[in-house]
Amino acid sequence: ALELLGTPRATQWQAWRVLAAVLRLGNVVVSAAADGGTEVARVDEGESAASLEAAAQLLGVSHTALSSAVTTRCLKAGGEFIQTPQTCAAAAEVRDGLAKALYSRLFDRL
Repeated sequence: ALELLGTPRATQWQAWRVLAAVLRLGNVVVSAAADGGTEVARVDEGESAASLEAAAQLLGVSHTALSSAVTTRCLKAGGEFIQTPQTCAAAAEVRDGLAKALYSRLFDRL
């Protein structure tokens, strides 16, 4: 169908990669871990970590950067940036928001 619309093959391939990454992000499970008495989010081991790794590879970013983007937030205080851990619920919202934004922008581009 994309070929009938005149979409170049390279663009089609990129679209499939983004779509696969969105599906992989849906398999990432974020759970709570204790860190000094406070709840912090972390990506579960096993299949969840493998899904995060695959999504990062499909998007062309490092898995540590993607994991950090989901599980921490960056605040600017004065002239410096401070990273603080997300709660489990906030990290799940970030993961879902990222998937929705990628999906939306994919079809905006096509």
